[in-house]
Amino acid sequence: MTTIGWTATFVTGAWLAASLPASAAGVEVTNYEVTKEFEGANATDLSGIACVPLNQGEYRCLVIDDESKFAQLAKIEDRAIEAKAKIQLIKKEDDPKPVGKKPSVACPNGMGDFAEFDGEGVAYAVPYFYVVGSHGCSRKSGKFRLSSFILARIRVDDSGRPVDANGDVLDKDDMEGAVVETTYRVSDLLRRADTVGEFFGKSLKANDNGLNIEGIAVDGDRVFFGLRAPVDGMAYIVEGSVSALFAPGHDSLPEGPIQVPIPVPMGNKVGIRDLALLSDDKLLILAGAAYQPDIPYSIFLLDLKEKATTELVPQRQDQPTRAEGIAVLSETPQELRVLILFDKALDGAPQELRIHLSH
Repeated sequence: MTTIGWTATFVTGAWLAASLPASAAGVEVTNYEVTKEFEGANATDLSGIACVPLNQGEYRCLVIDDESKFAQLAKIEDRAIEAKAKIQLIKKEDDPKPVGKKPSVACPNGMGDFAEFDGEGVAYAVPYFYVVGSHGCSRKSGKFRLSSFILARIRVDDSGRPVDANGDVLDKDDMEGAVVETTYRVSDLLRRADTVGEFFGKSLKANDNGLNIEGIAVDGDRVFFGLRAPVDGMAYIVEGSVSALFAPGHDSLPEGPIQVPIPVPMGNKVGIRDLALLSDDKLLILAGAAYQPDIPYSIFLLDLKEKATTELVPQRQDQPTRAEGIAVLSETPQELRVLILFDKALDGAPQELRIHLSH
């Protein structure tokens, strides 16, 4: 990919917001057709997406919802999206058995059942799709559900097709042999993170500011977890090592220096709803309400090298407010194309945003 050109503001030791001129981010919106619906009742709970480009205008994607134990493949072509086969992420506790040590979390209302994966974000980095659970106490019951404290990855070929243990591409309608690996170690990473670690296992009510993950991006061995909360005028991203999280064995994450999360200035009570990787050490951030009630979504650009955040798309008052997933379709110095999915809308009400950039 080529780099998006823009001007950032940087002060040593600080992360600051930098605003593009008003003419720098014109946006065109195109609604996508859904030619085959996603699975059952969960089609209104889509919460994350990542895509692999195939040919011009064609993509193979993985989509997650927050009310099931599976992910679902999808195909994008000619501004239409078609749901494909399901991939089981978890079946029951320890099936598949995650690496790392099973976390024990003192959520406000005690223990809950091993239930849905509570998938909140999807990322792609050769040769895997990654799916992350919320890693937070249940928003409705306030209970700890072990099934929500898992990071999974699915091995795929260069065109995003799941493969079996021998590396052979699976039949498009039979994903039973998909290679799914899981880990418990994200909880270790979050507990040890400065600033946000003290909110791990707290209630997700606004007064308690409990930690929960909503987005993920992967760049080589670097993995970034975008937090919906806690927020304190800043939202936060916690960075980890993929190889450490998925290392064989059932030990906890090895001790190391305290992880300092990346603060992201996006507004009062605004949290991260999804992340997507751009070129040259940049992350795209889908922003929205950290708590209820909803506020309109917006999109920010985070330059990890320059330590600066730019608002690309201001809050969109005329759109569905609860944007939950973002995937990058293409990136040039002049234009960024992304796909947005919305929660509580049938099949995510997919929209393409074409963001025009000036310099």
